[in-house]
Amino acid sequence: MATFPIMDADAHMCEPPNLWTERIEQRFRDRAPRIVNGLNGRKGAFFVCEGLPPFPVSGTFAAGQTFDKKFLESGLENAPAGAWDPAARLKDMDLDGVVAQILYTTMGF
Repeated sequence: MATFPIMDADAHMCEPPNLWTERIEQRFRDRAPRIVNGLNGRKGAFFVCEGLPPFPVSGTFAAGQTFDKKFLESGLENAPAGAWDPAARLKDMDLDGVVAQILYTTMGF
């Protein structure tokens, strides 16, 4: 039986929480998309962007975890290293036998 390389055509990476607030002109920073820890009494990290309802970002890296309240309140600091670190992602890919990935942003545009 022939073997074929495994390619992941729908992988996601986590953007740094300060991606938009530190890389946009000063005059637009108050309107820039951002990550907020704790929002309106709710625990966890939330993506806040003008024109969109805020949503929890911990739910964006759910691989291998159950989707419960504790997980939703965990925040970005509990994301697996492969979600944001290229070297860790390559190790994860090797473990899974994946030779290539197409990466999409998780919260970005």
